[in-house]
Amino acid sequence: MKNIFILFASCVMLTATMNIEAQSGTTGSLTWRIEDGTLTISGNGEMPNYDRNNSPWYPFSYTIRTVIINDGVTSIGDNAFRDCSSFTEVIIPNSVTSIGEYAFSGCNLTEVTIPNSVTSIGDYAFYVCRDLTEVTIPNSVTSIGESAFWACSSLTEVTIPNSVISIGESAFRDCSSLTDVTIPNSVTSIGNSAFYECSSLTEVTIGNSVTSIGVSTFQSCSSLTEVTIGNSVTSIGSGAFAWCSSLTEVTIPNSVTSIGLGAFLRCSSLIEVTIPNSVTSIRNQAFARCSSLTEVTIPNSVTSIGYWVFEDCISLTGVYNHAITPQTINANVFGNVDISKITLYVPVCSGEAYYDAAVWGEFIIIINSETVHDFGEWAVTIPATIEAEGMETRACSICGAEETRAINKLPLPTGIGELLSGNPLRAWVRDGLLRVSGLTPDETLSVYTVSGALIYRGTNTAEEVEIPLRIQGVYVIHSGNDTMRVVFE
Repeated sequence: MKNIFILFASCVMLTATMNIEAQSGTTGSLTWRIEDGTLTISGNGEMPNYDRNNSPWYPFSYTIRTVIINDGVTSIGDNAFRDCSSFTEVIIPNSVTSIGEYAFSGCNLTEVTIPNSVTSIGDYAFYVCRDLTEVTIPNSVTSIGESAFWACSSLTEVTIPNSVISIGESAFRDCSSLTDVTIPNSVTSIGNSAFYECSSLTEVTIGNSVTSIGVSTFQSCSSLTEVTIGNSVTSIGSGAFAWCSSLTEVTIPNSVTSIGLGAFLRCSSLIEVTIPNSVTSIRNQAFARCSSLTEVTIPNSVTSIGYWVFEDCISLTGVYNHAITPQTINANVFGNVDISKITLYVPVCSGEAYYDAAVWGEFIIIINSETVHDFGEWAVTIPATIEAEGMETRACSICGAEETRAINKLPLPTGIGELLSGNPLRAWVRDGLLRVSGLTPDETLSVYTVSGALIYRGTNTAEEVEIPLRIQGVYVIHSGNDTMRVVFE
């Protein structure tokens, strides 16, 4: 019996000794130690990557309350602290340049400060850190990985610095307490579902360097009321703003060329939307079930409208279609909407085309007074003269409609006479007689009306002659090489 007790006591002591030894060790070029609830990692160089729940300190993770990573450590490895749900604080030194995949996933961190040395935050780095309320991302970070902060449901605010170029897929997905986000001009790409179901998000500003808004990027952001889209965005992805039930207005910039499948599906508070002239295609269900939408403007640039685009838009009262040639559309574009009660405003020279077009012809068609013909340059059709106005005309290149305007009469000459060519003559009218002096004897004198009718011709016998005039008007006098014009009033 005594031998059995000694053996049991020895086993207990051996186990205690093993546990004490197991709370410190090496990993790669680094050392680690757990003491009084604090895990301290020291040394120089990178922290190794680990498989899930396979870091050397994971078996003791329930005892860890604080993690201190000392200066000299250059990276935090994949899965380093994954599912270490007992610790709430971490100190990251300025020597760390990267945070690996799933590094802090499932931790109960409440706050984290990422130092200025870090350039990348790995995929799922803070995934499901549900108690995390605040995170500071420094200006050194250039990329935020896929799902980096997914399901950080207590995160209320995040500042994305001007150094960040890309935001990965689902980076802030299900951050249900996040209220405001500004995407700086440095960001060129936002991954699919990056802010999916951020249900407290009320306002978003997208910088001028982003070229595309991905699939479901802001889908189900049910508190979102306002969004500003930068002028560099060329495409709005499928479901990008779907189920944003509080969104009342959106301005789509002139850079956008395509609106994706269901991009604004079920935006039930959206009242008005203007599609810019840059857009060429609107895909299926883009604005379907926007039940508060009353007015929509479709530019001339749109050549393709998909199925069910305005399905169940039951509040729609006016459609402004600027297309000169009506788009060919399926009847289900306005599915479950009584289009016979909706006013369709069409270009001034396209009325007949819309009346004859399938689907469009069923609307109440009104010529849009704000639209104009595509007139060409003015061309003179009747030249103006001294006695009569002229006319010039221009035609619409689309429908051929013509517009005319008058050309003022040519101005009358002033004074006694106006010399047109040759040596000075002198001419005047008095008492119904045209007097011409300065003539050269033996030359022929001719007098014409302005329209070219000859009223007098004779040979000069003296330097001055008198010619009776019966009708007021403008006359042209010619003698030898001399020509002048005179007005009889």
